[in-house]
Amino acid sequence: MATVVRAGTVVLRVTYGGGYEELNSSVLTGIASMVTERAHQAQNGEDPSAVFAEAP
Repeated sequence: MATVVRAGTVVLRVTYGGGYEELNSSVLTGIASMVTERAHQAQNGEDPSAVFAEAP
């Protein structure tokens, strides 16, 4: 399972999977949100504060 996200001038491809457990799209969404927020923070010269937490 994968998605492509654009965050300002950064384009990210996030891939999730590879194990034997069933995939959960909310995990992919959480990871994509986290890396998008971090990309925005990096572009703004901010310290990274985004963290990945368990998806609901």
